Amino acid sequence: RVALRRARGPANNAANNAANNAANNRNSADEAKAEREEDRGRQRAETRSVGGRQFRREGSVWIDTAYRSGQATVSVRRDSEQYRALVADEPEIGRISRALGGEAVIVWKGRAYRVKP
Repeated sequence: RVALRRARGPANNAANNAANNAANNRNSADEAKAEREEDRGRQRAETRSVGGRQFRREGSVWIDTAYRSGQATVSVRRDSEQYRALVADEPEIGRISRALGGEAVIVWKGRAYRVKP
């Protein structure tokens, strides 16, 4: 904290107020900077690179950055016959979905797959 030297008397109220405002502005700026740095840290924590692909977390779902909103998506459940057939044809999809865990949208060879637990 900055120690403020206070002038005495009514004529100096404006000077005291200006000094208080300057100190408060510095504190607000420091708090805003800390908040921005925390947000950047959270943002970095919410992205991952798996299998050479980038993913961002939206809620509880990992989304491939190659995915475009509205893109047709094939939904498959892990441990379903459809999932096993997909992973047999494209083993990297299985490696990526296991590494991410939970629900993931993976774009592979131009197609989007939503893998659900």
